[in-house]
Amino acid sequence: MPSHRFHGDIVIQRRDEAISCARIASRHQPTGLNIRLHLFCDASRAWDSDRGGIAITYNSLLPDPDRSSQPRVPVRIAYPIDRLLDSNLGEFIAVAEALFTAAQEIARISRSPQPCGMVVRVKVFNDNQYNLEYLMGRRHVHNPEFLRILEHVLDLIARQSRALQTTPAVDVRLALHWIPGHHH
Repeated sequence: MPSHRFHGDIVIQRRDEAISCARIASRHQPTGLNIRLHLFCDASRAWDSDRGGIAITYNSLLPDPDRSSQPRVPVRIAYPIDRLLDSNLGEFIAVAEALFTAAQEIARISRSPQPCGMVVRVKVFNDNQYNLEYLMGRRHVHNPEFLRILEHVLDLIARQSRALQTTPAVDVRLALHWIPGHHH
């Protein structure tokens, strides 16, 4: 059975440090010498139904060919999920989608003229500390029915994070960061 763990670093800092790290990441513009891809992902679920969705935002590693003289504009992606059974599941789906998006961005730059030896630092930010601790092996899911549903998404996260680490011609350094979210 494949590992359900994230292949990369998982960083959970004190609240103020996590906020500072996310602020710095959100202002960073990728350059040829300082290639960093910062993706922010989140999920939401209606309190009175199974409707929900996920969202991802990031700055593209390559400028838009139609606007090459313009600074890179953040990319925003959102997907509705009609039957989101649990908000934790939604957060895991958001992480999986962020990893897929990172793989697409890295594939685009790996086709550039000089990708050999290129180092790309990828940080995925998510506000679900419980899920990050689960991926670290510190938490457990005790509901077997939920775990059966969750296993497919966890397998996808494991495979995607492993695949990112083995991208040909590009050295990918992958980290998943906790960022404080909304208060309940």
